[in-house]
Amino acid sequence: MVIPSPRGEWFCERLGRHTVVTRRAAGRPFHVVVEQTRADCIHPCTVDDIARMLSLVPARDLDKLELVLLRQPKRKEQILSPVWGRLRYAADIAKFQGPVIILEAVAASGVALNWSRKLDPGDQEELERLRADADRVEESKRGYRLHFSVDAVRYLQLFRTFPHELGHWVHYLDRVERPSALAPDRWDTLQEAYKAIPKQEREAFAHRYSDHTKQALEAMGHVPFPRILDARSLGRDGLRRGDFDATAKKAVPEAE
Repeated sequence: MVIPSPRGEWFCERLGRHTVVTRRAAGRPFHVVVEQTRADCIHPCTVDDIARMLSLVPARDLDKLELVLLRQPKRKEQILSPVWGRLRYAADIAKFQGPVIILEAVAASGVALNWSRKLDPGDQEELERLRADADRVEESKRGYRLHFSVDAVRYLQLFRTFPHELGHWVHYLDRVERPSALAPDRWDTLQEAYKAIPKQEREAFAHRYSDHTKQALEAMGHVPFPRILDARSLGRDGLRRGDFDATAKKAVPEAE
């Protein structure tokens, strides 16, 4: 089994039915593309959750970033390439082109992850982060099974994954976008130099950014905050409650 990817198209760019919602962040419009979910999935984070987080992070860190995608992964993708979120430095999403942070829908019943005991240091650190956020952890001779409710996934996506992916973007801004603005003829060189940074180093930067952001916002009492699911807000934005609320699933058709 493989994830199909037509030539010239990234698989995350192929959207089903979706709605574009616009908020303001960092003094400018910011867009959230919400893809309709299947009958067995929901988006843990709401548009208003995302808007609140955007209002809390430093405006400078959002330079040239104007898009978040709440995406419904295909079943095959959930089996072969399950993730909480992604950053794409350049994408063609709906009517927008540019960088995008993606947060993926999950099963409405929650998520269970299996981890082996045979892990390299980076994976071991990630396992410890996940154990801290999991509702329940089962251990066996083979490894670990971590259980997450939708609320636990929301906490992880909103307060860890989102700032982690934003950290990757801040790293890119510092290494490529801002230096190339002063010397446009160096963009290709700067881009290649960034791509040459070892993955472990890029991940370490994003983890530091995420940890620092979360700790700073916690110290100010800004996070964590309760899930923002407001019927009037959903109505104004033309969104389906069933894409965010498992109890409303029977009232809406399944996305194709």
